[in-house]
Amino acid sequence: MNKSILNILIATLLLLSCENGQKRNNKNESKKLVEIAENQIAIHDLVPISGDTLIAAIWNGGILRTIDGGENWIEIKTPLIKHLSVDNQNRVWGIDSWIGIHESSYSRIFYSDDYGDTWEKFEFNLDEFFPLEFPNDYSSVVQLITWDGLILEHKGGVPNDLENWKRIDKLEDNETEFKASNPKVNGNYRISQNGLLEKKDQENEWNKVTTIPNISIPFDILKDSNKVYVAAGGYGGYKSLFVEIINDSIQIEREMKSVQCLGVRKDKKGRIWTFGDGGIFQIDGDKLRKMK
Repeated sequence: MNKSILNILIATLLLLSCENGQKRNNKNESKKLVEIAENQIAIHDLVPISGDTLIAAIWNGGILRTIDGGENWIEIKTPLIKHLSVDNQNRVWGIDSWIGIHESSYSRIFYSDDYGDTWEKFEFNLDEFFPLEFPNDYSSVVQLITWDGLILEHKGGVPNDLENWKRIDKLEDNETEFKASNPKVNGNYRISQNGLLEKKDQENEWNKVTTIPNISIPFDILKDSNKVYVAAGGYGGYKSLFVEIINDSIQIEREMKSVQCLGVRKDKKGRIWTFGDGGIFQIDGDKLRKMK
């Protein structure tokens, strides 16, 4: 075959291949694969404090703090803290709880009045009540969720005395015993283990919005205006899904390999953050911007 003809055929095949690939990309443009570098710092929780100040709880103990919106972080040595919250006095709260199987259960609460530099620590009598974590709806007064599904609000005084907490709500029956696979609720939306996204109506009945495919376990959900963000573990290996839903329709589904995306937060400037064992990310349009 003439060499020039052969070159033309090869070029044509390459062009067709690129066009077909582009068509496939356009067809699946709502699903994005996010590659995460190895050896990232793992994060238990992240709490926006004020303005550009955020604090993150490190997986093996200690916290990270930024005062410039995540451009720079300092690490502060602290006891192990797994869950974070903040009240309207900018007191930062932390919980380290453990549901024991072969070892003893425990629950400890901490608070800091200097943005995490120093912490007061309190132990709980688990026969009285067993705090597990904080709701991700931050209120003016700190709230916590107990093992048996009670939502309590702090009235003041030492936090390890049950008399200083007021019951304000109780999770629904299928959410009361703490399990990782429990539905995650934020406002009038919830996400379940099978990827079912539901919305509560005026009669307090849950109605299906959509089903997010490939969710193995829900980690967190955040309602923000007409958007809903969902962080979840995905089927098919160690990976997670970060899904953005606008006007009850799935818009962007980000698949993050080799990491778990554990939570979603909105800071005081309206920016959306996610975090987990792959580090800390900020939502930047249709991209995840690595911040730590």
